[in-house]
Amino acid sequence: MIDPGYTELESVFEGEIGEATVLRASLRAAGFETVVPSENIKVTDPFVTGAGALYVSLRARRDEAEQVRAVIAELRARAAAEEDDPVDRELLHRARRRIRLGWIVVLAILLGFPTVILVILAGT
Repeated sequence: MIDPGYTELESVFEGEIGEATVLRASLRAAGFETVVPSENIKVTDPFVTGAGALYVSLRARRDEAEQVRAVIAELRARAAAEEDDPVDRELLHRARRRIRLGWIVVLAILLGFPTVILVILAGT
């Protein structure tokens, strides 16, 4: 853990608190300690800090900053490659189709079958 009195910190990431939290955990697993200076305030009452309430700065030791940035770049590149996975697209397509079918069934039950048929025909 970084000593709270240690002042030689450099910003290695600025962005949403959720992404910073994931990066922080990944960096800790890679052996790098990082800190979010206003973390307690952001979690307790994010709107005390004003504009950009959920926007944070992730900081690392100055002597490790370049290594940490390289790890962050690698993590983001890996995440971007996984987003383009065709298997995930097929699963997403199937899930959307099931959700649509579920809503059609719910509408059919609540509104009656003739109304649902008209809604389906109007949507095509």
